[in-house]
Amino acid sequence: MNAELLPLTPTTDQRAKMAYVYIRQSSLMQVTRHAESTDLQYSLVQRAVALRWPRERVELIDEDLGKSGAQAGTRGGFQRLLAEISLARVGLVLSFDASRLARNNRDWYQLLEVCSIFGTLLADGERLYDPRLYHDRLLLGLSGMMSEAELHQLKIPHVLEAQPSPPVMGPLSIIFHTGGTL
Repeated sequence: MNAELLPLTPTTDQRAKMAYVYIRQSSLMQVTRHAESTDLQYSLVQRAVALRWPRERVELIDEDLGKSGAQAGTRGGFQRLLAEISLARVGLVLSFDASRLARNNRDWYQLLEVCSIFGTLLADGERLYDPRLYHDRLLLGLSGMMSEAELHQLKIPHVLEAQPSPPVMGPLSIIFHTGGTL
């Protein structure tokens, strides 16, 4: 059996580093209306502990609550996460799903590359991923593409509302005002 297909277990070196739980909702309305989703994201701290990370080395990043994942530049929490990974201080990043981390491929693949270089694992609510492994990177890449496609689909109704309606097709009748109709 291929070693990449075996269940992934964090190493002692990875557990010696920090685990970050990244929490984000796209808007303040979602934060207030979907409190159960936010609570589920906060519960990922327990997942890190279940993966044998000491609780004192599990940190929450929730400063991006209410901010869209479309652009990383406006999300200080995401920028801080990238910086911490780049300083080799992070062994694990947990997020409810890929769309919480990034909604565009540029940011998503930047995160995957930095995690791969520094040996940082990624986890969602279901699985643990090592972006250095081909199959995990493939799944993570697909997840990122789907996240961006989902954002595109969310924008379509707004784009359609802003466009003028196409002309209605039907019978054409022309009235001439020269004394009669044709």
